[in-house]
Amino acid sequence: MKVMMQAGILSRRSKGTLAYYSVEDDLIFELCNLVCDRLANRIEQQALHFRAFSFAGKR
Repeated sequence: MKVMMQAGILSRRSKGTLAYYSVEDDLIFELCNLVCDRLANRIEQQALHFRAFSFAGKR
């Protein structure tokens, strides 16, 4: 969190003993969505590959 704050990605606000963090740049959300979509795509492709491999071995 400290590194992200130093990089300007996050900001921090304290209220009593609590700390609230906010994402400062909406581009971060777009990047996260890109990464999540890419990972989901890879996992789906791997599942299809292993499913095909599994069925081929049962013949």
